[in-house]
Amino acid sequence: MRRTLSSKLMGLGIDTGTRQRILGHLEGKTIDRHYSDHGLLELKDMLDAVDYGIEVGNDRRFGFPIIVGNRTAMQSALDVEVALTDRREVSAVQLRDAETDEIVFEAAISGRKAPSAYPWNECSALDEKEVASQIITLRRQYSLTMPASEEATAAVEHLLFLVDDKPFYAPAAKHSVTKESEEIENAPVAAAEPVV
Repeated sequence: MRRTLSSKLMGLGIDTGTRQRILGHLEGKTIDRHYSDHGLLELKDMLDAVDYGIEVGNDRRFGFPIIVGNRTAMQSALDVEVALTDRREVSAVQLRDAETDEIVFEAAISGRKAPSAYPWNECSALDEKEVASQIITLRRQYSLTMPASEEATAAVEHLLFLVDDKPFYAPAAKHSVTKESEEIENAPVAAAEPVV
């Protein structure tokens, strides 16, 4: 679930440091991490911007809203593998289907020394902006599973920033009672069974 949330936040353009804060991967004192509300409203807005696909409704048996469904379409996942230069820049990238292990996209970046061994030896050389554009296009169709290494993930994010420098994130609007929320309250009651 952490990896899924991190991927969704990355898809919204949330930077690595903020994603680390949300997922609790910060160095620091416990009191700062667990007992401080510094920046919580900003983090809440970012989390509210993620579309979890959850459908909320009411059930007469409960006096509060409940989850009645999920409209999220399952996206295929692509595993992102990268080779880095000595300067910690992406020299080659490979995106594989997580279930079939089929290569969906691979490329070496022109002007950077890519490894000559398998699996990088047959990659076509492309300009870094072309590589970034291709990854961004695939990110709209697939869920990307970033490399386990924070260093590699940061290098990929830097590469993507060359083309897509506008973050997807926009602070959540302040919500008031609207016609939509009234429709949810007046919606037919789902036959929800309590989980025991």
